[in-house]
Amino acid sequence: MLLVASAAWAQSRNITGIVFDTDGKSPLVGATVILKGTATGTISNADGTYTIHVGSDNDVLVFQSLGYDPQEVTVGSRTTINVTLKESAQKIDEVVVTALGLTRSEKSVGYAVSKVSGDELTKSISSNWVTGLNGKVAGMSMSSAGTGPGGTVRVTLRGDTSLNYGANEALFVIDGIPMSNGTVASGSGANYANSNAPVDFGNPISDLNPDDIENVSVLKGPAAAALYGSMGQNGVVLITTKSGREQRGIGVTYNGSVTFETAGFWPEFQEEYGPSAVTTSLTNRVASAWGLPGTMTYDGQPVRQQISRYTYGEHFDSSKLRYLYMSKNWETGEFTPLPWVYADDWFTGLFETGVTWSNSVTIDGSTGKGTSTRFSFTDLRNDWITPNSGYEQQTFALALNQKISKAIKLAAKVNYIRKNSDNMPMSGYSQGSPMYGLIWGYNTNPISAYRDEYMQGRYTYANYLAGSGEDKYNTTSGLIYNSLEGHNPYRTLYEELNKLDRDRFFGNVSIDFTILPELTFTLRGGFDASQQKPFMSLDNRYGMYREKTIRRYDYNSDFLLKYNKLWDRFGVTAAFGGSVLRNKYYSTTITASQLSSEGPGMYSFANAAVALDTSPYRSNRQTNSLYGFVNLSWDDTYFLDVTARNDWSSTLAPSNWSYFYPSVSASILLDKAFKINSPHVNMINGI
Repeated sequence: MLLVASAAWAQSRNITGIVFDTDGKSPLVGATVILKGTATGTISNADGTYTIHVGSDNDVLVFQSLGYDPQEVTVGSRTTINVTLKESAQKIDEVVVTALGLTRSEKSVGYAVSKVSGDELTKSISSNWVTGLNGKVAGMSMSSAGTGPGGTVRVTLRGDTSLNYGANEALFVIDGIPMSNGTVASGSGANYANSNAPVDFGNPISDLNPDDIENVSVLKGPAAAALYGSMGQNGVVLITTKSGREQRGIGVTYNGSVTFETAGFWPEFQEEYGPSAVTTSLTNRVASAWGLPGTMTYDGQPVRQQISRYTYGEHFDSSKLRYLYMSKNWETGEFTPLPWVYADDWFTGLFETGVTWSNSVTIDGSTGKGTSTRFSFTDLRNDWITPNSGYEQQTFALALNQKISKAIKLAAKVNYIRKNSDNMPMSGYSQGSPMYGLIWGYNTNPISAYRDEYMQGRYTYANYLAGSGEDKYNTTSGLIYNSLEGHNPYRTLYEELNKLDRDRFFGNVSIDFTILPELTFTLRGGFDASQQKPFMSLDNRYGMYREKTIRRYDYNSDFLLKYNKLWDRFGVTAAFGGSVLRNKYYSTTITASQLSSEGPGMYSFANAAVALDTSPYRSNRQTNSLYGFVNLSWDDTYFLDVTARNDWSSTLAPSNWSYFYPSVSASILLDKAFKINSPHVNMINGI
């Protein structure tokens, strides 16, 4: 009995070793080592090492990795087993994600498809991940107005096809579910001296966390987007997000980055002439920011206040002394004339170095038997290039895959994104924009003049009144520009706030049924719900406060019956499906056009001096669709695609609410058709 027990103990042991790449020297990371006939397994570490427990000398270890031939080794009496895997002689076809989220061999696609991996998007971090596609997809163009941190990026494919500027953007589809991506802005004016210009709160697709993206496929041309109907007429950007790992085990990944940004370009300003006098008759005369009686000047001569923001005044000369805004000592009330010179930072001094911090933690795991899950959390914080602007965003993503049986698979993904900002700067040529006061500033004032005026509490109504007197020879107090219309950029940035509070949920659930080896049925449902509260606080003569609440719900349900069969040299893939897409939009704007008093807490509806103005808006629409396609192939060389889709839209009259979208495309692998065998040629596809 003792001898039998000793023999059993000797056979049950741990096996260690190293898995090498083809050269026999480089360690192979992520190779699987499985005890044949069991669910016991492990993967090789970064240095190629592994450890696995075996029960007897007769056990067999199976070593395998994608792109390599599997290798089986009988354990025997060894405790250390090193293995070198050989590359598979059979080349793995590149696959791309096409319409309806289906994967196809790249060589069989009869239209232009571009693919960008998630790793490419995270190599360079910006405040909007969409810009990471720039330069990676032929025919894709991006434009933005530079409206602020996380501003809207407009994506078009192969140019504009409509005079309607907003009707040319590509459709974004996340994990097979079309997503709303319209710009959310508050205000609409852009004319001269308008205080209600748009505030760009960004398009929803920018909220997606790039660390959660597996890959992006871009479909161009009518044949590529035919299965999405009118929504895809300008091309489709298909985003596939990450799922859990396939190998058994648990993994934890941390990703951190910090990005710095600065203003890249400045307008070219002339630096030879200073501010002029106020009227045409006084143009080119001596300019002065103050009106001073003779008792307050250094030579006993009174000085008339006369200065204009138009810079066609006196030629700059350091030997000339003028009473500039910076001439006043606000503690003593005395005035000292200063050299008439150009202030180098009068425009550029406002801008700072922007910083974006991103920290992401991902936990993923798999049982190795068809159940996997992935959870990620990302915290992003942005301080933009202008003071008191930026945003914070937290993203939660959960993915679950469950093999219920041999014939049924369940997959679910859900994302929650919270984004808030204390100030998103107003855009356009508007008094509510900090750029308006800056561009109309005096080129003799350093930026510290504006900063000190606001930060030291001198931007007051009393100083405004003191600078509005009729005696231009006695103006010893006032504002840099005596107006309450937002001409101090620091006051605009710290008080005329445009706040954002956005919550967004989106995700999908799908069930795949394998009816026959060649026949599968997919049932999928998705949703995209968001709630947004942009707060706008603009300083009119008597103040103003506005809140705008937006609720948007997108629901998508679809099914797809797919058949795939290969007979020797002839292959067929056919599918038939349908979907119901419902969009609901609710918007409510409440405005207090005048406020009762200044001070802490002044920006609230409780401080309204007049009746509140309420503006509600709502819309509901639904699109029902049926679609199908047939993909034919011969000898893995000649390919034909036929698709068809019919939509019924609730936005049209019942007599005209049905419209049909057909497409036909074909392709030939010229390298195979003409037997071109060259190590320098990967594939020649004639479309």
